[in-house]
Amino acid sequence: MPTTPYPFVSGEVLLASDLNAIQNLPLNDKTDSYTLEVADAYKRVVMNKATATTLTVNDSIFTTGDVIQVLNKGAGTMTITAGAGVTINTAGSLAVAQYGGGTLVALSASVFNFFSPTGSSYGTATGGSSSSITVGGQSYTLLEFTTDSTLTVTKAGLFDVLLVSGGGGGGAGRGSQGGGGGGAGSFIEQTIYLSANAAVDVGAGGAGGALGVVGTNGLASAVGTSANGVCGAGGGCGGTYVQTTNQNGQVGGNGGGSDGRSSGGAAASSAFGFNGGTSVQSTFAGSGGGGAGAVGVAGGNVSGLGSAGGAGKSLSTFTGGTVVTTIAVGGQGGDETTTRAATAGGANTGTGGGAGSGGGTVGAAGGSGIVYIRFKV
Repeated sequence: MPTTPYPFVSGEVLLASDLNAIQNLPLNDKTDSYTLEVADAYKRVVMNKATATTLTVNDSIFTTGDVIQVLNKGAGTMTITAGAGVTINTAGSLAVAQYGGGTLVALSASVFNFFSPTGSSYGTATGGSSSSITVGGQSYTLLEFTTDSTLTVTKAGLFDVLLVSGGGGGGAGRGSQGGGGGGAGSFIEQTIYLSANAAVDVGAGGAGGALGVVGTNGLASAVGTSANGVCGAGGGCGGTYVQTTNQNGQVGGNGGGSDGRSSGGAAASSAFGFNGGTSVQSTFAGSGGGGAGAVGVAGGNVSGLGSAGGAGKSLSTFTGGTVVTTIAVGGQGGDETTTRAATAGGANTGTGGGAGSGGGTVGAAGGSGIVYIRFKV
């Protein structure tokens, strides 16, 4: 079939073969970054390079209604880039992986829409500890990160990310009352687009509180800059009822629990977790820190025992049942008297640290977080 003589000119006689070949536009194959030209409205622009390229769209080159078809043939990501004064809108991504493509439509000389018929596909990457899982009948590769590392992207695309941040430290006991339990780290699921390697940060747990000092917040977990987590909050320290040293739990991904006579800390947002428990002031026992799945239990157990932290969440939904551990549980509140030692949150669980009991027992540290990344195979 011959290549169409499109665009047609006035007075030209068209053959049936010309009309039959109207979709057979010539290919404009480029082996490096390229700036679109007027004639590209009548071609399919193909980027073909093993490393990253840019396809630039400048102002006042095209007119309203012009259509430019683009395809990335090479292994390097092609990024469609707006020149000075140009706006390019899209519902997907302007970073196009190998074998991806779409259509640029000029809404004016300076405003374009980019349409991708298939949207962005999943990428591939290496890093951490790798395993194969199945979720809802779909096969995935699962990467687990327990320490700071690098996600090495071997193909640009989408990645499902689960971030569990560090848990907050438990508050110390003081005088005749227990401290508040540390809030659990946040538990966040996102799908992000990555076209280059990304740093993986696993948040550390917060330190337990000392006498008269609240437990410190845990640190956020993140993948690059696209999916920042929110830390778990430290619990309030204890203080006797007649003193003014009572401490509320702190605000974080999940709120820290209160000491025996104060209010629990709030979660930063309902999207990140739950509030710490608040004392009901029937005893001097501390309340539990907020968990990823529920609020911390209010303090005030009639027997003087600290209250439990809020429930966490199971990993089974993200991992398809391959990993079923429940993590991001709130820390235990401190007892009214020194009947129990504070328990630290486990490594890579995002669990809040347990609080110290009355009499000056220090709080325990929160557990470090963990990061999971999966992609379809």
